[in-house]
Amino acid sequence: MRWDGDKVSELLDFTRVEKSNPATWTGTGIFDPSGEVSGARNATTFYGDPLGDWREEGLAGTAEHSALRLCATTEPTEARHCTLARTAAYRLGRTVRGCPQSTYTDYCLGAGTPVCRGRRSPSRKEPSPVTTTRRAFGALAAGAALAALAPATTVSATPRHRRLIAHDDFRHGLGRWAVELEKGGTVTASRGILEVDVPAGATVWFKKRIEGPYVLEYTATPVSAGGVNDRVSDLNNFWNAVDVRSPDDLFATRRGGALAEYDYLKTYYVGYGANSNTTTRLRRYVGEAGVRPLVYDYTEPLLVPNEPNRVRIVSDGSRVQWWSNGRLVFDYSDPEPYTSGHFAFRTTWSHFRISGFRVWQLPPQQR
Repeated sequence: MRWDGDKVSELLDFTRVEKSNPATWTGTGIFDPSGEVSGARNATTFYGDPLGDWREEGLAGTAEHSALRLCATTEPTEARHCTLARTAAYRLGRTVRGCPQSTYTDYCLGAGTPVCRGRRSPSRKEPSPVTTTRRAFGALAAGAALAALAPATTVSATPRHRRLIAHDDFRHGLGRWAVELEKGGTVTASRGILEVDVPAGATVWFKKRIEGPYVLEYTATPVSAGGVNDRVSDLNNFWNAVDVRSPDDLFATRRGGALAEYDYLKTYYVGYGANSNTTTRLRRYVGEAGVRPLVYDYTEPLLVPNEPNRVRIVSDGSRVQWWSNGRLVFDYSDPEPYTSGHFAFRTTWSHFRISGFRVWQLPPQQR
């Protein structure tokens, strides 16, 4: 993707733009939009040069799936080129390979290359440079038009203005997480993916305590590719969790990953079903052994192999919501709410790939 103004291409990973360093084979993030999610195959819905100044823009859906955003760079450039779509190879690549695939011009466009005027008739005027102001206006106009065409959700849980208070792009290991495994398995975080591949119970805690009100989001895909743990079952969550045996420090009490060990939590719990678990359930744990009060129990939605699930959890005072792929699955008003605590991914005998973990603080006007 060509994002900034130096004519050297950048890396587009999910919705994040990175500047590549070929000497070290590493990338440095230069643009990472909040509140957006990638689509199929962890790619943006589209990227290309619709604004027409040779640099490319990315189109992605918002996390609540109610609108599309067109993101354009605001970096000025002295380089002047015709729009990339003027070249036949670029148009052909976009048509044949599809919108999320890399496409190329039929000439060299890189560091030190001369200006390309493109193939045009003699009557056409020289393309004028597009200023930062015009790019920004074009992005806003395109975004507004696309948002008007996008289907609106009946109940929206995501505020227009929010502050990011926690996140992990899963590129730097498990330093922000605590893993509890019943019978071993592997849990890794690298290259933008938290991968959980386990033969029995597993709980992966976010170490930072989260204070409400907030919105938490992530995308999880159940893997079914013939692996020994590719059973497609149990995409579960704890949130606002407190262990009654050590209420000031969740991690002061040791747990080994078996489900019964979590009965001593005061927490909300969702079990997203599939396979032998034939329902999707919301529970409100009360911190007593053997007691897991059931709030709701539905026969659908259920997990589908290799299909991403974009989950959103809302903790807003007495209001508790759990969404999947833009659908409000659970909407619960708790007379004695749990308003803060720890979040965890929970599963058993399964294989998941998780990305896009974000937590936003809800501002007062949204409460």
